[in-house]
Amino acid sequence: MTEEHIIRRKLLLDGNGTGDDKKLQNFLKQVTNWINANSPDAQSNHTFDSLLSQLRAFECNRKKSDLILQSNAAQMAKYRALHGAVEDKVSEISADLNKQESLLKQAKIFKQNQIDYALIARTVNQQPCRRQMKENIDLLKAEFADLVKEKERLDMQWNLRIKQCYVLSTSANELKEILKPYSANSDDFETMVAEEESL
Repeated sequence: MTEEHIIRRKLLLDGNGTGDDKKLQNFLKQVTNWINANSPDAQSNHTFDSLLSQLRAFECNRKKSDLILQSNAAQMAKYRALHGAVEDKVSEISADLNKQESLLKQAKIFKQNQIDYALIARTVNQQPCRRQMKENIDLLKAEFADLVKEKERLDMQWNLRIKQCYVLSTSANELKEILKPYSANSDDFETMVAEEESL
């Protein structure tokens, strides 16, 4: 028989490990000896009182063991209830944590969108408003139309001046050709001028 088997057997015989089994065996031996002695002397009375005392101690130990068992059972029930409450609380906190993580992600997305919107709004605000831009465009269109008209007027004037210059140049050349015969004699020239003025 191995040492492990011996220890197991002792534990089975001993019960709760308080050594009550050995005490009971000794008590039974004492009871057997007291019964076999059967002598009504003072020693026998003393043995009887000792046996009663031991019996009361056994009863007391038994009640004590029962109370300990009840206390342990109540404590285990309390621990089970506490364990269930803790598990419920852990589940609740875990669900709340998941919810808070989801809210945190949404808050990060919202914050990023807010930053993007602020940048877009700043860029838009740097541009002139649509009404003012339309007024500026209309004003520029009106100025452009005026400039086109002015250009057309100046082009017409320019073309007129070119024609006038052409006519003047042509007239001067013709006049020069007409005056060539008279250029040798200045008196004839004066005569011709006088004739022209009289006409």
